[in-house]
Amino acid sequence: MARSFSILFFVLLAFLGGGNVFLPFSSNELTVLFGLLPLFFLSINVPGWNWRGEGASPVSVLAALLFLFYVWAAAGYFYSVRPEVSFGPAVKYLTAVLLGLALILYLKETRQVREILWTCLICSGLISLFAVVQQFKPDLILTRAETGLSSHSLFFNVNLFSCYLLFHLPLGAFLFFSSGSNRLKMLTAVIFVAILAGLLFSGSPGGQAAAIFQLIALAGYLLWEKRVDRLKLLGLGVLLASVGYAVLVLILPHETGDGAGGAAVPDGLIRRAWVWDHMLNRFDYWRGAWRIFLDHWLTGTGPWTIFLMYPQYGVQYVPLHAHNLFMQTAADAGLTGLILLSASLWVLYKKCFRIVLDEKNPDRDLAFYLTLSVTGFLLHNLVEYNWITSSFTYYFTVWALLIDFLDRQRAPRGGAISSFRRFFPLFAAGCGVFAAVACARLYLYDRAIYHDAMNVRDIKDIETFAERAKGFCRRCDFPYLAMAAVDIERFKRGEGKEFLPKAEDRIREALQLAPYNPEAAIYLGEIRILQDRFAEARELLLQAKKFNAYTDSPLVSAERLEDLERKAGRPEGD
Repeated sequence: MARSFSILFFVLLAFLGGGNVFLPFSSNELTVLFGLLPLFFLSINVPGWNWRGEGASPVSVLAALLFLFYVWAAAGYFYSVRPEVSFGPAVKYLTAVLLGLALILYLKETRQVREILWTCLICSGLISLFAVVQQFKPDLILTRAETGLSSHSLFFNVNLFSCYLLFHLPLGAFLFFSSGSNRLKMLTAVIFVAILAGLLFSGSPGGQAAAIFQLIALAGYLLWEKRVDRLKLLGLGVLLASVGYAVLVLILPHETGDGAGGAAVPDGLIRRAWVWDHMLNRFDYWRGAWRIFLDHWLTGTGPWTIFLMYPQYGVQYVPLHAHNLFMQTAADAGLTGLILLSASLWVLYKKCFRIVLDEKNPDRDLAFYLTLSVTGFLLHNLVEYNWITSSFTYYFTVWALLIDFLDRQRAPRGGAISSFRRFFPLFAAGCGVFAAVACARLYLYDRAIYHDAMNVRDIKDIETFAERAKGFCRRCDFPYLAMAAVDIERFKRGEGKEFLPKAEDRIREALQLAPYNPEAAIYLGEIRILQDRFAEARELLLQAKKFNAYTDSPLVSAERLEDLERKAGRPEGD
């Protein structure tokens, strides 16, 4: 049963975990789903644990450091500058711990590692082929407003798609070289070519650069091992992907208009500035993240809060994230989180080198290819932040623990905390219960405030659901804002003058929980308009307008500013 469920889990992780743009699941719903799945995976593996067996605990130093980092990052919810936006990411960190514990209990043989990799690779091949199909069916490309006709496959943007492929590109080569069956070799060859084509059609500069590094490193490893035959096959695979891409570009329908060079450009050809234009704004992102870190150096500002902090630091651009894993971690989790993450990576690469340099280790090739997958992911995350916002936290956890498992197969005692063995199942069960409660509260909160409260016939019922939501997340501010919105609407309907002061009181309660709050500024600005206090309203709405364009705040604040100017009878200005 555990084997079947592991296959099911990794299939669902591939097609749902990163967020599927074609399916109506919210981020919090997916977080809960991928909390319950590892919980079940954990529960079916705990009974098979050998309580009295000899040897070291399965929790190695690497696993302990990684789990400590996740727990510390999740604890950021309690000191977050806005717990509302940190709630979901905090729970996701806890679910990553659950997945790691379940995987530790599940893995007993190297055969299981290969089964996981085969499952993930086949899924990546299907997802890559769908990206090629998108070039023939542009209506399936849902992100054209941002990235033109770049393929995003199932993901919400091309950077997520390319980052996903980086986890699987080296594994396609490994499973091709290590497969004894001609049919399996043919399958992996097709998948490898499809992944490369997907990377080319994604138009992601960071993803393509990381893939080039992976291919160069792979070629260098094959030369070092004097496997010239494999090097030739690798070159042939890259050549086939490049030729296939060029052929597809030529046969794809042409659109009218000029490309960068003045000629008509095929739909499949990506017309994005490749490197430098995208790097200039990142320097500004990193400068802002560094300044946030300096002011909150110990604990950070909480998970996924950096976009709330950027407007306070006068940076030119206001991104959704820092476009760098380490800068984002420093700002979100402080120096403590950055040290834990760096220590985890140090131990991980130490294990990698130990395996790869051991010529007697039968798993050295597998360890190298897994390491190359992780390295490609980390390189991409030097210019992007594909971490807690997608399934990549889970993939990183799995890949790291697979490398850890391979290392402990040969040196179990030196790499594990042996005194913890007998208590490990109890510890895992305790973590499962805690994470299950967190998932339940997140689901019930999300359901009450973002679904039930938003689908009522009478606005007075919103207050009922908002009160219910407060019981599931007492540090979240949105229930107060929802009730304030109801009070403002009832004031507009002429139901009583007392609703406006009541709404203002609710907004102030929300601001006490979350001072960096563009929605609160918008509602407070609307109240000031109703009170004919136009100068204060204008200041509040301009403040909300500074926030990231991916949120609704700039658009809503702009609409309120138009209302203000019409009522005040003067031009809007800056």
